[in-house]
Amino acid sequence: MKKLMSRVFHFLFYSCEKASFLIEKQLESELGFFENMRLRVHLFMCEDCLLYKSQSKLINKIISLLDVKKDVGTVATFTDEEKFILAARIQHEMDRPE
Repeated sequence: MKKLMSRVFHFLFYSCEKASFLIEKQLESELGFFENMRLRVHLFMCEDCLLYKSQSKLINKIISLLDVKKDVGTVATFTDEEKFILAARIQHEMDRPE
């Protein structure tokens, strides 16, 4: 019975690692029905992952506003000053009341 319950638990509930992967995936493409439902259940129970999701969405939004060139196979790099400005802007947005 314990083994069955363990299998059911692992089927129904994602780990935070899996949830964070799906949060990032969801920002780039649509999740399948079951992935979406299981992620929603996880986010309902996990405040840390819910915060991660809001931070990730905000970072993606701010980066997209910077008009960073995304050449295939390259990585955008930022100067220390740009990193500081990005961090300050993200913190400002996170501190705003909803």
